[in-house]
Amino acid sequence: MKAEIEIALAPLQGLVVWGFARAADMLTFQLGEPRVNTSPMGRLREVGEYALHVQCPWRMTEDTRLIVGSGDLFTPAMPDADRTTFKWDVAGANWWDYQLREFMSKHAPIRVESIAGDPFGGFRLICSAGVAFEVFPNTSAVPHDDSEYWRLLQPGESTKHFVVGATGPEA
Repeated sequence: MKAEIEIALAPLQGLVVWGFARAADMLTFQLGEPRVNTSPMGRLREVGEYALHVQCPWRMTEDTRLIVGSGDLFTPAMPDADRTTFKWDVAGANWWDYQLREFMSKHAPIRVESIAGDPFGGFRLICSAGVAFEVFPNTSAVPHDDSEYWRLLQPGESTKHFVVGATGPEA
């Protein structure tokens, strides 16, 4: 699995990472040159040559500092927020949204310098400026459920997505 992941992600090497967004609890980000295309809902949007959609635990680090991780979704961005009424799914209300926006405003652009897959469906993008983006699946294969960990796609292109789930890659 490690080799398949590294081969699939190899085109990302050298590309700029940008366009971090969130759809519920799924992290999405764009890589490569921005371009405009039409969404499935008919709206114009800016996308990259490639996009990663991550639905398992992840973290972004800078040297020895954890910048932001998937678990930050459920932490309010504002220190005085009432945790009993906090709505994590409101854009900008959680620490994940806040930290990604702050980090990218100060450090963009960052570029993928190297890629390392792992035998469990995860990977690490080592980027410029000491930044690393790590994806680490934490669910096992279950016969009655095939959880999707992440997928690599080319927005607006008819190319097949490279999808990694609990049972391995589905290229």
